[in-house]
Amino acid sequence: MKNMKRHGVVTLSWQANLLVFKAYGPFNEEGIEAVFYEAQQSVINRQLQRWNRLEILDDETLGSPAVLNRVKDLYAWFENNGCEHTAVVVSNSVQIYVTEELLQSKAKIFRDINTAKKWLAEQP
Repeated sequence: MKNMKRHGVVTLSWQANLLVFKAYGPFNEEGIEAVFYEAQQSVINRQLQRWNRLEILDDETLGSPAVLNRVKDLYAWFENNGCEHTAVVVSNSVQIYVTEELLQSKAKIFRDINTAKKWLAEQP
């Protein structure tokens, strides 16, 4: 079986103890595996005991059931490695459903980046 081309892109950046995670496009399994590795390395290299996460999803950010299972694994890894609060900024109602129902995420969902950042800044 040939390796599939990676689909889906994430940019990761830190603002003090906030990991800003911007996702673009639909993801396949190769894409989410690359993100999983990049995100883990970013957190490990940052060496923070406690941190928060801001996820920003573009209008095309979705994935197959296999991709969503890996996203669940990544969310669990984040929680087990110091992530205390997560805000997800969605672009459509499908992303709300996926985040709340399929991923069963504890993340707070927003439609606006500034409101999400304000909420994260208010968390203890």
